[in-house]
Amino acid sequence: MRFVNGLKIAIVLMMVIVATWSYKCDKKSRQFNKCLMNGYTPTRFEGCKIAETSMTDKKDLKKCARYERKLSKRCKSFECEPNWMPLDADRFGDVEVASPNFPEFVAKLTQAKVLDRWVSVVVEVTLFDSDDKLISFTDFTVSPSLGLDGTFTASGYKQLVIFKEVGFEKCSSEKLTLDYIYDTNVELKTDVEDFGRMFQFTTSDGEVHTESMSWCSGEVLTLWQETLEKAVSAKFKRRTPNANLLEEYITTEYKIVES
Repeated sequence: MRFVNGLKIAIVLMMVIVATWSYKCDKKSRQFNKCLMNGYTPTRFEGCKIAETSMTDKKDLKKCARYERKLSKRCKSFECEPNWMPLDADRFGDVEVASPNFPEFVAKLTQAKVLDRWVSVVVEVTLFDSDDKLISFTDFTVSPSLGLDGTFTASGYKQLVIFKEVGFEKCSSEKLTLDYIYDTNVELKTDVEDFGRMFQFTTSDGEVHTESMSWCSGEVLTLWQETLEKAVSAKFKRRTPNANLLEEYITTEYKIVES
């Protein structure tokens, strides 16, 4: 009986300790994120989103460095919010990958001016093997526009393409009506490993909508899975049929989120 009671007490104490550390980590995370918002440049965490104006006050710098040091040592699960990087024809996300731990590729589209012209943007993830040979890619095309009556509409296409020794296999949709997109301020996440939710849109009001590729033929899905096993690197990029117009109307940024 004493052993059982002692075990119960030990379990309760462990739960208290875990809860206490969780609270402390949450507090330290809030303190450190405030430092980042105020322009602190971290030295122990990479790719953090920071303010455009750098922190210069020595007292604040010392305090934020202390928060970062404690956070890195005691709160191993902490990950700061990744910084958005420009995504354009000359600059793209380039990352080493290894199945089954592919990252998620997220593009952010932001409207720069009123859409009085037709524009279209293609967000693409390409996969390469150990010989740096292109073996497959998947992309989603988004085409927003304004009607003569000022009504916003968005359409699109999605596809998988797998290259073989001779030719290629392809699975592409017909034209899609993206009636859940109400403006051009959206995020598009690509998860190359999940056919059921390969593309996910987050709209400006925070709603999440999934575009699946699981309707492709079994042969295409099998070939795609084989390319994932061969892939050692990936590129996340943006294409457009009207480059001169796109940057005037829509800015594109990206971040790569490790899974």
